[in-house]
Amino acid sequence: MPGSEHDLCAVSELAPPALRRFSLRDGIEVAAVRVEDRVFAFDARCPHRGGPLDRGFVRPDLVAGAPEALRARKDAPVVICPWHHWEFSLDSGTPTFEAGACLRVYRTRVVADRVLVDTARTARG
Repeated sequence: MPGSEHDLCAVSELAPPALRRFSLRDGIEVAAVRVEDRVFAFDARCPHRGGPLDRGFVRPDLVAGAPEALRARKDAPVVICPWHHWEFSLDSGTPTFEAGACLRVYRTRVVADRVLVDTARTARG
């Protein structure tokens, strides 16, 4: 869709693990974060109850390992809402442990050290 790609900021302005909020020209509010060499952009409001995801935090997804042990998947970051601690995959937007609404996660790309986000294209499609 023409005009759906937005220039958010320089990559260096996304200092891990801090989340930043951006108001785009089409009225969309997005949050963005850099995790190692990847940049993620997603709706700034939690789909559960509208919590401010830019005030949440990001960590690796946790998966069951040996009995009573958890293993961190550094290649699979999640964002956690500060209000009710709902967790969403930054790769797909799916909630990690509760059935419910998915978080809209947008496609991003870096061009000449600038972070571009396409609000017409989600990470899943």
